[in-house]
Amino acid sequence: MLGCGLRGTLDLLIIDLSELDFLAASGLSVLAHAQIRAEQRDIGLRVVTGQNHCVTRALTATGLDRQLSLSHTISTAEHPHDADPLAGRGRLTTRTPQEAGFRV
Repeated sequence: MLGCGLRGTLDLLIIDLSELDFLAASGLSVLAHAQIRAEQRDIGLRVVTGQNHCVTRALTATGLDRQLSLSHTISTAEHPHDADPLAGRGRLTTRTPQEAGFRV
C-alpha cells in the first residue's frame, strides 16, 4: 500500500504510526526505503508519532528519527512549520539504507 502511494502524483504522504503497539525491524526498513523512494520522486514524507513511546524509541534506536520528518499529529504533519518541534528534523538524500547508516 505504501508503495502505491509513492508511485502516484502525490505532493505529500503522511504515515500515521501513533496507534502502533509494536514497530519491528521490518517496519523500520519499510520506512527507510519509503523515505528514499519519496525523495527520488520529490514527494514529501512525514511520519506521525503521536506520544507513542514504542515508535519513538525504535526510530531513535535506529537513527531514523534524524532521517525522517516526524510530527506529533496529522495536523502538524500537513503544516510542518506550525509549532511542531519534531517537524522537518530529517532530510535524506537518495542512497541505500545501508549507505545512509541505518541499522535495520
